[in-house]
Amino acid sequence: MNSTFTSDEILRVSNLGLAFRHRPHRETRLRDVFINALRSPLDALLRPKTSVEILRGVTFTLKPGDRLGLLGINGCGKSSLCRAIAGMYRPSLGSVSIQGSCRSIFDTQAGVLPELTGRENAALLARLMYPRLKKPEMASLIQDCLEFSGLGTQLDTPLETFSQGMKSRLFLSLATARPAGLLILDEVYDSADQFFRAKIRARLLSVIRDSGAALLVSHASDHIRESCNRAAVLHDGKLVFDGSVDAAYRVYALVNGQLG
Repeated sequence: MNSTFTSDEILRVSNLGLAFRHRPHRETRLRDVFINALRSPLDALLRPKTSVEILRGVTFTLKPGDRLGLLGINGCGKSSLCRAIAGMYRPSLGSVSIQGSCRSIFDTQAGVLPELTGRENAALLARLMYPRLKKPEMASLIQDCLEFSGLGTQLDTPLETFSQGMKSRLFLSLATARPAGLLILDEVYDSADQFFRAKIRARLLSVIRDSGAALLVSHASDHIRESCNRAAVLHDGKLVFDGSVDAAYRVYALVNGQLG
């Protein structure tokens, strides 16, 4: 935790930078690559890497009750920022400080072991998501989620036979069962079928409201407007606005050339 982190903050992101290193692609025939590697194996191994900067100087805080919508076009760094906050990526610069629990939802197709049934995967996922629950409470939570998913007897078939929509139903039923200190949601509706979206929407709004703070990524403006009390605009890896939802959408349109 850094020295500027205060007790009334759930999240502090300070001057966050994120860059990925890679070796630049060269249009070379496979035969030439092989010959060059034989001639100079050390040069092939030590070929310099370049960095691709994803995020630059991102700074913001979330306090209890904050529901922040993150706006930006594809490729601007929204998911990378969420993953850095969740601890999946290590920042190149700056810091992330979180007070309390953090639950992040990125891949609604996630399962633990595809050869196990949906019911068995639900039990494993619940233990990963809610490790502090005692056995009776855990059993009750799992049963509630299985019923909410509406998958019925299909829960007793292997997860690898599930469609994308079925996996989404199971995962979202589990992930929205309890609030969190910090809740991160990245395009969670994408794979859910239209009938389940209507059902899960109220549950998502409830868990967002009951969590300490929430960070929501969605291209659907109605999701942001009904869930969030502020919004930020990420553009070219930088946070260019953080304020009211209506103002954020105006800035979003302006920076992307959608306003004359």
